[in-house]
Amino acid sequence: MSVRDLLAGGRWQYRVYRQPSQDRWYSSLLDAAAEYLPVLEPLRLPWLWEIFLLPNQDPDLQEQVNRPEQWLRPILPLAPVPETFIHVTEVNADRRGKVDLVPILGRPPSGKGALARSQFFISEAGEYHLILSADWACQIWIDGRIVFDTLATGNGKSADCAGHHICLGLEAGNHDIIIFVVSGSGGWAFTVDLFQCRNPQAWTHPPCIVEARIQFSIDSPNPYQALEYHGKPGYDALINGEPILSPIAGLAPHSVPGIPASMLHAGVNRFILRKKRSDVIIENPPFDEITGLEFFLPHAKLYAIPSDQVKVTCISSRHLSSNRPQLSCLTTAPCELSLTVDGRWLQSPPAMIHTLKLPHPPRQSLRLQSPAQDIELPVVSRASSFIVISDPSPNPHILEQIANLVPQHRPDFIIFLGDLVTHGRHFECWQREFFRPCAHLLQNYPTFAIPGNHDEDSPLFYKLFGQPP
Repeated sequence: MSVRDLLAGGRWQYRVYRQPSQDRWYSSLLDAAAEYLPVLEPLRLPWLWEIFLLPNQDPDLQEQVNRPEQWLRPILPLAPVPETFIHVTEVNADRRGKVDLVPILGRPPSGKGALARSQFFISEAGEYHLILSADWACQIWIDGRIVFDTLATGNGKSADCAGHHICLGLEAGNHDIIIFVVSGSGGWAFTVDLFQCRNPQAWTHPPCIVEARIQFSIDSPNPYQALEYHGKPGYDALINGEPILSPIAGLAPHSVPGIPASMLHAGVNRFILRKKRSDVIIENPPFDEITGLEFFLPHAKLYAIPSDQVKVTCISSRHLSSNRPQLSCLTTAPCELSLTVDGRWLQSPPAMIHTLKLPHPPRQSLRLQSPAQDIELPVVSRASSFIVISDPSPNPHILEQIANLVPQHRPDFIIFLGDLVTHGRHFECWQREFFRPCAHLLQNYPTFAIPGNHDEDSPLFYKLFGQPP
């Protein structure tokens, strides 16, 4: 029996409510939300931007660019574009409203500024929302009035807008827009698009609950040892009305292994994603990947792990040559583990993370047994060589290639120097970036590791590899 995604192929249903007594579900999120949430329709404007840049050869002007908050505010209201700026080129935004200045102006150091100027036309007066993002600080002017400003704070949200949605009351006709954008360490780009709000009265409503539901059927939960859930951050997940809780403290709640299969029952089961928000915005039609636009689209996987597929994914050896040897293991689902040390049998109670204290350093044999595996572990009498692997994340393919080269060097143990994964509190990162590419290595060599900043002081890390000395 193989691992199964219980949600695959199902159809999502939606409801939006303020009182839990409402039990009407819709096949369209737009239909469910029309009464409660703002509905934005993108105008798909053909943005053509003029790009201006300060000359690099003037050190005084360059210093001004590095501290734009001290000079830009008094200049922009006085003229469409300051005379100190040089016109560079014109560029069209892509279909998502994004302009990347790096191909045009080169990759600058952080803190360099450029101006972008454009015009747009709207056919009817009403409430509009400007959706924007930038790699670092930016300032936006429309018709000579500043509407967004993070020059003083850098990355972050302007105090006068909700998130990165700028609410504007605009008259029909042409409008001028100027953006000053400062380069950051990650790039030099900005994204701008304009949306019309079809039901502005929804903004005045109190917070509501948004839910997405999917139903699936099973004959019986008995064949399954456990469940594993992966979804989007910021959502509560429920199975048959009960919240999903992680058996490993400290992990992100949107990536949960080891969920008891007893949450399922024979027949129809219901999985729900829930979010309480006051600023959820529904876009019509759905158009994902617009930076800065927040919307509710379900994304979840719920894997059912059969009993015969429960395996050991990581083995960490500690103090094997000392008088307090210890073995730590992680399994794909809660289960019992058996360990035989030189013929002496030990057993670990049902758990996902097992810590086995050995009676003495292994001298002849060390065998580990899970419901689906029988692993003969190496016995190291005297360490004479080792391999060090540094910062393996986020390149699982390269790490897998390195792991495949390890056996030919015949090391006595392996040391990982931090940053084993991109996000140490996200269980799916551990699976994708470390456990899977290192599966053979982790089961055949004593492994030691020290934490890096990307490991995020994860309790999972310390349970497997122990606290650093």
